[in-house]
Amino acid sequence: MSNSCALFGILKQGIIHKKLRVKIRTSKYFICILELLYKKGYIRFFSFSEDKKTIFIFLKYNYNISMIKEIIIFSKPSKRYYLPVKELKKIYRERNLFGIVSTDIGLLSLDSCLLKNKGGDLLCLID
Repeated sequence: MSNSCALFGILKQGIIHKKLRVKIRTSKYFICILELLYKKGYIRFFSFSEDKKTIFIFLKYNYNISMIKEIIIFSKPSKRYYLPVKELKKIYRERNLFGIVSTDIGLLSLDSCLLKNKGGDLLCLID
């Protein structure tokens, strides 16, 4: 999960510095996370360099305000936050934020986990 921390860190820095584009090395894991962020409308799009070794992430802004206001990272390499469905429901009801969860069937959004009745490793919440 250190990969997810690196990706979220780069996204945070890009937002703080009002960057239109940030880059990170290519990883299937990153692509799955970026697809979730794209589907929910948090990023404009992402593309690959010619040699396919770098992903360019184009951040989304609305009237100079980022669509991602805050990224709360839960699971880190040193500490995992595996939560059963019951706990994920509680978080979803209390905070009502978009979350990314690593499950045994892959990366899912928090609401998809609840629909599929799956628990997992809560990576982050995004506001």
